[in-house]
Amino acid sequence: MHDRAAAGIVAREPELAALDAFLAGDRRALLIAGPPGIGKTTLWETGIARAQERGDQVLAARPSDAEARLSFTALIDLFDGVGADTLAGLPAPQAQALEVALLRREPAADAPEPGAIALGLLNGLRALAAAAR
Repeated sequence: MHDRAAAGIVAREPELAALDAFLAGDRRALLIAGPPGIGKTTLWETGIARAQERGDQVLAARPSDAEARLSFTALIDLFDGVGADTLAGLPAPQAQALEVALLRREPAADAPEPGAIALGLLNGLRALAAAAR
């Protein structure tokens, strides 16, 4: 199962074991750090591929430098592929605010309150977690 996800990775058995332990739920967080060029992105992409192979839903954002300056770009990336049905159970103000931030709905006369977007995000993540159980 891991042959495809680890293709091209050489001499990284401890790091791959840490990825597997994280995905198995043995760890609550995983930090991939180091100087440029040592393969952090390759390990991150391998972790994503392994999670998807396991059937896990993966929320990932990787905006370019230009995109990172735009409001909610990472949020839009994270919720790409998350259907409206998942967000349907949110309270209406939160759902509307989050859908506006995700560019799925036109804003009303006033921009959504940042607090409503934040609560919509939190409860949207909770809905995803509950659906995964």
